[in-house]
Amino acid sequence: MLTRLAALARHPEPAPCPVVVSQGTVPAPLPKRRARRHARLYRLVPEPPRPAQVHANALLALITEQTPDAIGQWVLKSDLEIVYRELVVREGWERFHWNRIGAELRKLMRKRTLKRQGKRHVAYLIAPSRK
Repeated sequence: MLTRLAALARHPEPAPCPVVVSQGTVPAPLPKRRARRHARLYRLVPEPPRPAQVHANALLALITEQTPDAIGQWVLKSDLEIVYRELVVREGWERFHWNRIGAELRKLMRKRTLKRQGKRHVAYLIAPSRK
C-alpha cells in the first residue's frame, strides 16, 4: 500500500497560481509595444537607376515602339526573353539573368501565370512605356 508521501511523489498536486484573480474579473492585459514609425528620407542626390531597371525600361520601350498592337495584350515571357537577348546584342550591353529583368518588369507591368494545353506559361501585360 502506498503512503501519502509516495502518492504525492508520483502525482504531485499542482502549485497554486501566483496571480490571484478575484472571481468574475479578468487580469489586466500587458501594455503592447508600439511599432516604430518608418523615417521618411529625402535624398538630395538622386540614386542612379539600376542597370536591370534600365534594361527593363528599354525592353518595354522597344516593344511599344516596334509593335504598338502589343499594348494592352498579354505577351509570353519566352517571347520577351528572345527580344531582350536581341536588344542586348544590338545595344552592346552586358546581358543579365532573366530573373533580374523580370523583377524590374513586374514593377512596370502586371504578371500572370496562364495554363495553355496543360502547360503553365508566364505572361506580362504590355503597358504603355513610361519615359
